[in-house]
Amino acid sequence: MKDEKTSIDTADMFGDDGQLDADKVIDSLKQLKAHHWEGNVGKLLKAVKWVLNKHLGPERAADLSPEVVMSAIDELGGHIVYWPKGEVLKRALRDIEIATEHFDQGCPIEQLVNKYKLTPQRIYTILAAQREIRRRSGPDLFGFGERG
Repeated sequence: MKDEKTSIDTADMFGDDGQLDADKVIDSLKQLKAHHWEGNVGKLLKAVKWVLNKHLGPERAADLSPEVVMSAIDELGGHIVYWPKGEVLKRALRDIEIATEHFDQGCPIEQLVNKYKLTPQRIYTILAAQREIRRRSGPDLFGFGERG
């Protein structure tokens, strides 16, 4: 049976008399959709393994890669996440490093200015933004995030 709009012979596609079973079509679509993320997990595993291999060797990389990927997915699984590339990613990682050195390790502003070759104002701006990110992503101890 040919669909006049698309000129597709459904009998060839589904191996039947041309009558589509809606339940079979929906089940097929669900199966395709349910496993879409597997390709992304494979890409992440490959990237993690490549980096670990550079630093730790192939055996250690093979052992640790799945654990690193599982840890990342346990933390972020179920969320829609945008991952920047290139300079945007490098700058974000630098900003996190600056915040970690200052907030967690007590590194003074002047030392951060010298290390990262940034102005004091830029360091303060980065720290303010990172403080807000930490505040938003920290535990919601008082339930404020649940209000509409």
